[in-house]
Amino acid sequence: MLFPNTSDCRVPVTLVGGEGVPVSPYAKSLPCHKKNPDLGEKQIYYSKDIFVEQEDARTFKLDEEVLPTLNLLI
Repeated sequence: MLFPNTSDCRVPVTLVGGEGVPVSPYAKSLPCHKKNPDLGEKQIYYSKDIFVEQEDARTFKLDEEVLPTLNLLI
């Protein structure tokens, strides 16, 4: 299966303010599957600096709260 190279379609975004925005990046181990712990664990990384697709970034407005509408889990 081939996936398009989207590296040139990314826009850097810095999350500011709000509850739950990490002050510095960190990783957390979580189960790969909530109902089947035999599948092991995975590392989930949290950061205030993220990338979004250009198409999504174009919909942002200055000072708009976008986190709840994007349902981000990075």
